[in-house]
Amino acid sequence: MGRKSVETERKKKQPRGCLGRFLLFLVVVEGLILAAGIGAFLYLNSVLDLVERPQAKRTAIFEKLEDLSESLSGKNDGIVNILLIGQDMREGADHKLADAMILCSVNRNTGTMTMCSLMRDMYVQLPDYAGHAGSKNRINAAYSLGCAWNGDRGGMEMLDQLILEQFGVEVDYNVEFSFDSFVRVVDALGGVELDLTEAEAAYLNKQPNLPDSYTEGSNLLDGEAALIFVRTRHSSAGDSDFLRTGRQRAVVAAVTEKLRKMDFMQLHSMITDILPMIYTDMTNREILSCALKLLPMAADLKIESQQIPADGTYENARVEIGGYSAAVLVPDLERNKQILMEICEG
Repeated sequence: MGRKSVETERKKKQPRGCLGRFLLFLVVVEGLILAAGIGAFLYLNSVLDLVERPQAKRTAIFEKLEDLSESLSGKNDGIVNILLIGQDMREGADHKLADAMILCSVNRNTGTMTMCSLMRDMYVQLPDYAGHAGSKNRINAAYSLGCAWNGDRGGMEMLDQLILEQFGVEVDYNVEFSFDSFVRVVDALGGVELDLTEAEAAYLNKQPNLPDSYTEGSNLLDGEAALIFVRTRHSSAGDSDFLRTGRQRAVVAAVTEKLRKMDFMQLHSMITDILPMIYTDMTNREILSCALKLLPMAADLKIESQQIPADGTYENARVEIGGYSAAVLVPDLERNKQILMEICEG
């Protein structure tokens, strides 16, 4: 074969050799991406496994609740409703009451998170649950009785069922904090900045375990101070449960604001500290799905606030509960249902 023929043959082989090397390069890159993806997946799952959950299996009651959700709820796919439950059990205690119930409705279409406090003294019809007939009672009794009748998950299930039956709103997920975990979460964040009124600052200054250094205006509150702040309704003669729930929403907004300003390394450190303090019915997959949907809107998230019953939609009354006279809020159910559905269902 002459030189010309050899060179021609070499030129014919070169493209095929380049193509082979290029395909090999793609395979290597794809392998690296796949390995990184698997590594990231395993890492995220190991981190999310730090979260506490009530039980792995959903009960038959929960399956019925999901069926009920499909028939009663016209929920927009762009909305996620997460119920935050602040329960008052401290380590060593044997009771579990819902001290705070805040339904956080995140609307991806409007870039808004609306926090709706459910007033614990609201007088409503409790649902039939776990073989027990429901009765009229304060709304926070649903959580307490659910826990007593069906364990930790029962509190979430019964409260979710009540919200769906009475207000037509589907709760997607539940996240629960105890007093102890609330204090630890706020401390892990380095405290939260909150605006105090003169009366609130004076009230905190009277607490024996807190420094006498709070003033009217912006203050940095540690976990113990923040807990006292969100629990009190006696900071002044004009204080009330309505102002108390407003304080609770203010702390949630302050925590949200602090988290969304953190960089990746700060978030990583914070997440590994906070996750063991969280109690939720969300699976790892559901947490990741929510994160992928909601993180892109975090930087520009608008935070709004509401309470149920809303102003002008309830009456104060005294009723008999368990043989005792109790002060309650009797809501105009239809008006409050409409308000809540507009926020949480779209």
